[in-house]
Amino acid sequence: MFVGPNGSAYGPCTRARPCRSLNRAYHVAKPGEVVQVAGGSYGRQDLTGDSSKTSARDVFFKAAPGARVRISDITFGRYSGSIGASHVTMSRMTFADGVVFNRVSDVTLRRINIVGGFWINGSQRIRIIRGRVGPCSGCHPDIQWEYNSNPKRIPRNILIDGVYFHDMRIGSPGDHVECLQVSDVDGLVIRNSRFRRCGIFGLHIQGTEAPPPRNILVENNFFAAALDGGFYSLSIIEGINVTVRNNSSPQGFRFGSAGTISNWLVAGNLAPFATAACDDRITFRSNVWGAGRCGGTDRNVSWLGFRDVGGFNLHLRRDSPAINRGYPGSYPRRDIDHQRRPLGVRPDAGADEVR
Repeated sequence: MFVGPNGSAYGPCTRARPCRSLNRAYHVAKPGEVVQVAGGSYGRQDLTGDSSKTSARDVFFKAAPGARVRISDITFGRYSGSIGASHVTMSRMTFADGVVFNRVSDVTLRRINIVGGFWINGSQRIRIIRGRVGPCSGCHPDIQWEYNSNPKRIPRNILIDGVYFHDMRIGSPGDHVECLQVSDVDGLVIRNSRFRRCGIFGLHIQGTEAPPPRNILVENNFFAAALDGGFYSLSIIEGINVTVRNNSSPQGFRFGSAGTISNWLVAGNLAPFATAACDDRITFRSNVWGAGRCGGTDRNVSWLGFRDVGGFNLHLRRDSPAINRGYPGSYPRRDIDHQRRPLGVRPDAGADEVR
């Protein structure tokens, strides 16, 4: 099937008679069909729900070979309370003014450049893989429950893998801007991603009045120092079943201190020490901290051994004290560059594994 900027609003979406909107192609397509999107600029796209799309086979939207596709912004569900398009995969496009997911299920974005941010409201099985998010002034991506829903719809089973978050900065005094804020979730994996030139925090997780965030894994990420008055590159205030392992940063982390803390493991990370990282309710294992420690197996060092902090190269020098100092009891089997781990007698601390 085919979409083009000069297509027909109600066309059959054939090569000879392409559609003009992604929504038209989505409703015409059968599960498993591929929709080829021609190069050019498109206005706002609202992908609305389709009760016939119940198959596990997605409708695939792909940029035409060699084409540059720029879409103003895209919403899966126009507003809170509406049901958006589900069982969709999109790849190799630019969304120029953000993405909104409202009450949708099974949407995958691959190699998508999102200018602005994304907002995941009460949706499940959302996957954002190997793309870019940013810049944005005075706003940030957010994962949160769907407002005004009864019962509350909590986002579930969200995957962020290999995404570069950048340049989410405050727009005016009083803004609380992160590269990613998670307000509510049940099932979240953030891995192999980079957070750079972020405002108050790189990643911040703290529940609202909904049940506490739960079932969270944060691993293999590079976090640059926050720029707009933030003291921590990674901040997780509360949660149930939380694992934070093998992350790297030149700025300290903050864990716990408020709300519900239950069944946490913080292991094999590499960052400066921050007293706000330590919480008696959290299990710490084999972290390498600069100038401090939280657990008995943590290591206190005076230098972290990154290659080039100013250039955001947080790979390890060969003489880094993090080498062979990670936690052998729990670690990702590949590093941030998808190299096998461990390569030595035990895994390295941080996101990078040195050959």
